[in-house]
Amino acid sequence: MANPLDTLRKIKGRSWSEIRARSEQVFSVYAEQAGLSGKFPTDEEFFDLIDKTAFNKNEINAADLLEQFYKHSEYSFFPSFRQEAEVFEFYREIFGSDVTKKVLEKADNLVDGKFDLLGYKQLDFGKEVDWHLEPIAGKRSPLKHWKQFDELDADETGDKKIVWELNRHQHFFTLGTAYG
Repeated sequence: MANPLDTLRKIKGRSWSEIRARSEQVFSVYAEQAGLSGKFPTDEEFFDLIDKTAFNKNEINAADLLEQFYKHSEYSFFPSFRQEAEVFEFYREIFGSDVTKKVLEKADNLVDGKFDLLGYKQLDFGKEVDWHLEPIAGKRSPLKHWKQFDELDADETGDKKIVWELNRHQHFFTLGTAYG
């Protein structure tokens, strides 16, 4: 726990705007740790939040949402969803004809739980990906709030950056490209 006098010395000379903003950040972290915020709705709660009149139905499902997404994607999201063939041809022109093979190989590795992260190649997180594993040190992060970790101590978790990078899900692009 921080010494209150040290805390007061830190805020001396700060603007009220900065003190307010930092106080909001601290409160947000504590509220999240206490379970008062940061929760996602369940599937049932999510479907209850959707305006069903837009679907002209009383009950909707994931397929209905996907259909609406593609129906309106041309106007409010990525127009390229409607131009799949042109996008793939452009991709091949830019990156070459062997790019398809490379993307598929990389996607196969991802499906097998092998990721290239932060300059490391083929880090193995398991076929059923362990999102808390740091494979170099062989350590698994405990299930606790992010604020409760010592950011500089690698004894408990190994290199946190590897786990953080894995959980940024940048591999989704490769998987999506391979799927297309």
